[in-house]
Order: sequence, then structure tokens, then C-alpha cells
Amino acid sequence: MKKKVLAMLLMAALSVSIAACGNAGTENSGTGDKDNQEVSAKELAQSLATEITYTGKMEQLPEDEVEWYIDLEEGVTGIVYEVAGVSCEQVAVFTVPDDDAADKVITGLEELLADQKQQNAAYDAKVASRIESAVLEHKEDYVILCVSDDSAKAKEIIKEAFGE
Repeated sequence: MKKKVLAMLLMAALSVSIAACGNAGTENSGTGDKDNQEVSAKELAQSLATEITYTGKMEQLPEDEVEWYIDLEEGVTGIVYEVAGVSCEQVAVFTVPDDDAADKVITGLEELLADQKQQNAAYDAKVASRIESAVLEHKEDYVILCVSDDSAKAKEIIKEAFGE
């Protein structure tokens, strides 16, 4: 838990200093089952980060900092956006090789959200509520997280990306 708290604090501090880095992530894509529609992790993450209103500017974490977010198993890649500060607004799209890897990513994200909720519950009910309504889904080769004030819009964007 101390590692995650330290990592979150470092990410918040680094987010301000890396604003100029912009799109340092790489594109990951998989093939959707429905109508052979291709889903791009990068495009999905960008849609979630730009089509929803957040309290601050969403910034993409550099690729080499994604493992600070959660521990990643071999074969798992991720694209993470967040708003600097303590709003806990975040978007993460992880490409996973199989269901076991997806389960581990989901468990890691659930632990991260629980830690964030515990840290914020005592002094910021809005942030705690935002975390409670987070969207966390496993779709095909992806695990998707969106913490925002518009969970309905996040679900709509995800459904659209997968042709549902």
C-alpha cells in the first residue's frame, strides 16, 4: 500500500512536469468479435479522455510510468490518462493476453480504487463518490477503467467502441 501511495504522489507531481510530453504512449490494438470491428486501445483511451468533461486537463502518462499505476504482468500493456491533483479522475486501457491476466489487472485496479477511496473519503465526499461510480470493464482483450463524473457517458463510449 505504501508503494501505491508513493507512486500516486509521484505521478501527481510528475504529471505537471510532463505536460509537454503529450502522446508518449504506443498504440495497441485488438480485433473485436462483433462484426470484426477493430478496437484500438489508444483510440479508446483518447475517446474516454477527451469526450468526457473532467475537472482538470487529462494528461497521458508516459509509457514507462504506466507500471507505477499498477503492477503489470508480462504481456500486459496499458495507456493511462489522469488529471493532476487529488480528483482521482483517470482513464486506463490495458491490453491483456488472456482472462487470467485480465483478472489480475482488475484486482490491481480494484485495490487502487479502494486505496484512493479510503484516502479521500474523510475529506472529499465528491471524490469518494466519483470513485464509487467508476466504470471498470473487461471487454475482449481489454480491461478499461474510467473514473469521472459521467459514468453513463463512459459506458456509452465503451459500448460504441465495441460495436454494441
